Amino acid sequence: MRLIVFLLIFILLVITIKFKEKNKSKSFWLKIIVLYFLVIISFNLGSIHIPIGLIVGGLIIYKFSNVNKSFVKLTLIFSLTAYIFAYYVFPPIGINNILYSKNVVENINQFKIINSINIYSEEDPIQKKLRNFYDKETDPSLVMLLAYVLDDKNVSIKNKQWLKYEARQELDLKIAQKIESNNTVYYYLKYNDGTDYLAEFKKENSDFYLKNVIKGKIEFNKPVDQYFWN
Repeated sequence: MRLIVFLLIFILLVITIKFKEKNKSKSFWLKIIVLYFLVIISFNLGSIHIPIGLIVGGLIIYKFSNVNKSFVKLTLIFSLTAYIFAYYVFPPIGINNILYSKNVVENINQFKIINSINIYSEEDPIQKKLRNFYDKETDPSLVMLLAYVLDDKNVSIKNKQWLKYEARQELDLKIAQKIESNNTVYYYLKYNDGTDYLAEFKKENSDFYLKNVIKGKIEFNKPVDQYFWN
């Protein structure tokens, strides 16, 4: 998604420059391309993204390059605009999942910070992997989500019993909340390290499968059914 944003705004930049002045040399366009895509080099402070490449590169090119300063400023403006849209406006959905994004818009809107969004089909290999950890005595959607989170955090799962009764302590789980409606289940897990997961499960042919998981910082104000650990 971010790549698409950068490319689309770059095309707008090229059109704008050509509208202002059509005849430009190859070296000019090379400098414009380098300056624009320096924005990809960034420094992250938690959820704050800083386009350090654009800042440093922009200053160097602005001071020492013979490129017209107005075009340098224009490129910096377009590049910074693309950066803001890519990192702060549009959610981080992969290119392969753009067509499915409508299914998670409502969930996305509950987050103030999003670290990742993963969307899965019923046939995705991850479904079989997660189903291996539940049985008839456990809440399948919860166990699947716990297994998913542990894998996401690179924590090895010892066995089913450990996953059911002890895994919550391994990563200091603070809250587990559930909303169930017809054949859809939503699970919200909040950890003491500040990480939140919101997952959507669908029941098909008596089996649950994971539809999507959003990781970040949530604003979860809807009434929920509290899940009590046994």
